Amino acid sequence: MKYLIENQAFPDKEQQRTQLTTFYYLLIQLQESKSNVSPVTDGENFQVNQIEVVENERSRTVLNISYQCMSKTEFEKYYTKYVNPNNGTKKAEQKRYLDNTFTIKNFDKDIRASIQAEEYKEYQEHKKENRVSPYDKAVMGLTKNPVTPAYLEEKVKKDAKENTAEKFDMTSTIITNTTELFDTKSMTITPTQETQEILNRWEERAKVSKNVTFPKGENYIQLYESYMNQVENWTDADERYVFEGG
Repeated sequence: MKYLIENQAFPDKEQQRTQLTTFYYLLIQLQESKSNVSPVTDGENFQVNQIEVVENERSRTVLNISYQCMSKTEFEKYYTKYVNPNNGTKKAEQKRYLDNTFTIKNFDKDIRASIQAEEYKEYQEHKKENRVSPYDKAVMGLTKNPVTPAYLEEKVKKDAKENTAEKFDMTSTIITNTTELFDTKSMTITPTQETQEILNRWEERAKVSKNVTFPKGENYIQLYESYMNQVENWTDADERYVFEGG
């Protein structure tokens, strides 16, 4: 699946690519989830409870997934052996092992706009439920550390991935793991055949233009940074050839 996503041409078939990419990362996430609970279960009763297709559009696919790591009988044995019942965490532990959930969202075109729309929707949900995001807390002075270095670092990383995916015609996948206390998000960018074509043209252009250099051996985010460092010296013809092919 990974090979097809990165090497197969999908002219006018963005929906097929977003579906393929989304289900590829679904398998990866389930594999990681199963591995994470291996110390407390042999995985024999690991199973997917539900896959809900929330959206299935041309350049966007969204899935909600529910899965169990063990059977109810296994859970009772685990809870009795490893968890102090006086902690009052049984409900949270049941959620974790019997009905864990995560969401996968894959974007193909207009990645930054799509992600910003998602963030605005999430912000509105926080307001509706009277919950406050870390950034809001910082702005309103509700935290002793207004904007932590870690928070800023994560934002810079996310922005770098968004910019890179948008410029090099990549897809972007956001996985949100839901728990009783908080949600955790991760973003992955995946190259496509168009990405490789852009890089091939960039390398070709570097051989004939004194304004263009191609940094070999760098990852995609480093390539984007290199592009930004030299783009002021590029001509309009350089830009058109590398990113449009003409």
